Amino acid sequence: MHVVRQCDLPVAMLVSHFYSWYTYLMPKRVYQPKKKKHIRKHGFRRRMQTIGGRKVLKHRRLVGRRRVSVI
Repeated sequence: MHVVRQCDLPVAMLVSHFYSWYTYLMPKRVYQPKKKKHIRKHGFRRRMQTIGGRKVLKHRRLVGRRRVSVI
């Protein structure tokens, strides 16, 4: 016969304990957005430094993109 025991702790305490344990064990998420890093990697001045980047800008202009690069 199965006996159901009542827990002494309220549900809110159990849930908060679970989430603190979960965040402790889980790794940090991969994407942590940084505006400055994004601009430095994909920005207009970075594109202008290489032949391939200038081709990207050229083709985006030909297609008629409103934004040629990030900001």
